[in-house]
This record gives sequence, C-alpha cells and structure tokens, in this order.
Amino acid sequence: MSATFIVIALGVLAVVGFMIAAPFLFGARRQEQTNAAQHLRELEEQLLQLIQGVQDLDSDYDMQKIADDDYVTQRKLLIGRGVSTLIQLDDAQAELNQVDQELETLIQDYRRQSA
Repeated sequence: MSATFIVIALGVLAVVGFMIAAPFLFGARRQEQTNAAQHLRELEEQLLQLIQGVQDLDSDYDMQKIADDDYVTQRKLLIGRGVSTLIQLDDAQAELNQVDQELETLIQDYRRQSA
C-alpha cells in the first residue's frame, strides 16, 4: 500500500464519517433553534398581554372603576413584569442568534469538507 492510497482512504473515511454524523450534529442544533424560537414567541405573547393589561388598567382608571391606590400598585406591578419580560426577550433573542450562528458555522464546515 502506498502513502497516497492511505491518504486518499483516510480522506474518504473522514468524509463518510462526517456524512454519517452530520444529521446528529445538525439535528440537535435544529432542535435548539426550534426551542429557542418557540420560547421567543411565548415571551412576545406574554409582553403583548402585559401591554394590553396596562391599557385595560388605564382605561378602567380613566372611567373611575379603580381606586387611586389600587391603580398605582397594579400599574407598577404590570410595568415591572413588562420590564422583566423585555429582559428575558432580549436574552432569548441573543440565544436564538447564537444558535443560528452556530448552525450556520456547522453548515459552512460541512460544505468546506465535502468540496
């Protein structure tokens, strides 16, 4: 066996090995991306509900359905939850961007190896 044959055989073995492992590598990352996107949508929905809650509270206060003390307390609570949700939303977006970047890097590595 010549050295050239061994190098070619190792190259073919590496490509075949990567092709076998690729679905497992990309599948896990794809699942992470799906989970992160779903979490992001849930946080966006929660934020919209909190905004609607503040709007409803303001409307009820304007119609004098709520006492001043209750209004101030409830509004602070809703705005605090909104701020917390915004922070979580920013973190989730950063996580999703990171997963997207990692997945893109894996795809580029795969393309380079198969070329």
